[in-house]
Amino acid sequence: MLAPSWAAPPNQIALSNWIEICNKLVLVKQQQHHRLSQVAFKDAAAVAIGQENDSRFLAMSP
Repeated sequence: MLAPSWAAPPNQIALSNWIEICNKLVLVKQQQHHRLSQVAFKDAAAVAIGQENDSRFLAMSP
């Protein structure tokens, strides 16, 4: 059975806090990267759609 956190020595508490903080930072970084890649994909899609629309417009114009 694990001892409650208040029974752990101070350096053990500090270590577990650091591990928790690091894990949260990693999660935040992954979410930011995911969001950035989504934005980049949407931008690329918008550019591709825009170019496609431009070429259709040019093909239709006399």
